[in-house]
Amino acid sequence: MSNITLNAANAVGSGMNIQQLKQSKCFGQTEYDKILKDNEGTLTQVYGDDVNSIFLVAYNNLIPNDLQTEILHLFQEKLHYIEKQIDPERLKFTITKAMDNEICINRKATSGGRIKLIINDDGVIAFSFLPDKGNKREKVLNFYTTESVDFETLAFDFFSF
Repeated sequence: MSNITLNAANAVGSGMNIQQLKQSKCFGQTEYDKILKDNEGTLTQVYGDDVNSIFLVAYNNLIPNDLQTEILHLFQEKLHYIEKQIDPERLKFTITKAMDNEICINRKATSGGRIKLIINDDGVIAFSFLPDKGNKREKVLNFYTTESVDFETLAFDFFSF
């Protein structure tokens, strides 16, 4: 089971815990429960090995366009298949958004380095492996389109380093 962190707007920086807030005069039980209910589903990060939760957060918060959503969904299906076939501990990755509306799926390579899958808003997919300094493996940079990519192979490549 993965751990989920809530949007920073829900965080309390005053050092008070939830029970103390619920007991306060100006921010009592009813008001606090209402705010929690109103902010339900405002997730910003998921940690762990739950592929579906990671992608749900990406869909809801990164606001990919239709083409990016289609690519993410196809990649998600293959990762979900892999999750059932191999050790889920290998499935630790993050999904972020870059400055130019690119969706980036990032993973630390077990062989030393970083793996990145970049989906631009035109549907071009870039797969890269950048080895750590001293790692003898060569850099990898491949480009695909939705018509030319086999998502199952791409998903296995994503976890092969």
